[in-house]
Amino acid sequence: MRRPIEVAIANVLFPGLGYVLLRKRMGFGLLVMLGVAIQFVQLYIDPLPYIIAYGSTYFSATLGILVIIILEVALAYDAYTLAKER
Repeated sequence: MRRPIEVAIANVLFPGLGYVLLRKRMGFGLLVMLGVAIQFVQLYIDPLPYIIAYGSTYFSATLGILVIIILEVALAYDAYTLAKER
């Protein structure tokens, strides 16, 4: 079992990783990790986007919108899973 501080640090360094390490809410953790990974790609391509969701190029803007969609799906999935457990 992982110590709580290790999981917290992992989640701060790469959001979603703490869930994966705990093997709890894996779908949520993986979706958050995917969203953050795509966000890193977007920031690499377009280091100073006008607004984080809308970059200065079509591809960068598409990545930003994709990140928002993935994170929204992750949040909805997590809420659904929690409601189903109750």
